[in-house]
Formats: sequence, structure tokens, C-alpha cells
Amino acid sequence: MNKVIITGRMTKDAEVKQTSNQKSYATFSVAVDRRFKDQNGNRGVDFINVVAWGSQAGFVAHYFPKGASIGIVGTLQVRTYEDAKGEKKYITEVIADEIDFVGSKQAEEKTEEAPAPAPVPEEKPQKNYPETIMDIMQPAPTSPEQVDFGSLPFEL
Repeated sequence: MNKVIITGRMTKDAEVKQTSNQKSYATFSVAVDRRFKDQNGNRGVDFINVVAWGSQAGFVAHYFPKGASIGIVGTLQVRTYEDAKGEKKYITEVIADEIDFVGSKQAEEKTEEAPAPAPVPEEKPQKNYPETIMDIMQPAPTSPEQVDFGSLPFEL
């Protein structure tokens, strides 16, 4: 299975181009924070190259400027080519299948600046039910005289 899911920030505006047969595509890079911090407490960043095709190319170019948070689901692709010196080069990129909004930079900045709201005390619900099954169980009759035969839903 080849499936990649990344969330990060656009490193620059997407570049929209067209193939020779007029199919649109966009190339861009997403900065993705690494999961763990290094020895100095800093979190590393990976810069992931992404390609979006067709209508998604225009979608990215229109709605995701540099710095915007973006979520991408796609597949990993590795291409090779030879440069002018005849050396083999590898390009690893994500081919986007789905692109989604993750949040806006402005909303995140406002959240960081705003003080945290005061905690609301949690109200405990009123208990209108028994604590345990033992609270609703009646003791079993110990003799036939203790049984109320009139309360039975059938006749004996």
C-alpha cells in the first residue's frame, strides 16, 4: 500500500503549469514538523514536494498562499532522470489525491494571542437512578406465605 498523509504549511505559492496536452498541474512544497525534538529541544522540519493535478492544481493555487496550513492525502512517487553531466538524479514527491484546509494562519495567531478561557466548573448530573443493581433488588421470599400471588400477571 502506498498512502501518505501530511499536514504542514505552504513554503511558497504553488506554481501552476500545463503539460503539452494542456493538462494543468501545480507544484509546491510543504513544511512538515517532525514528530520529535532534538537534543536542544528544537523540532526539525521536512520540506515535502507535492504535485496536484487537474482541478486540484487551481484549488491549491487559489486557496493556499505561502504560510497557509494544508492537509494532503496522496501517494509517494520517486522519479529518476539524468542531468547534463549524465548523473542519475532522484526526485521524491507526493502526488496529491485529496487536499483539505487544516486551519488559517490568522485564526492560529488569534488563538495564540488570546488568553485561555476560564475553566467552566463541570456540573454533576442529578442521580435519578439506582447506584447498583443491589439497590433495586428485593430479597427473595423465604417461604410461600411471603409471596404476593395477587401481583402476578397470570393465574395459578
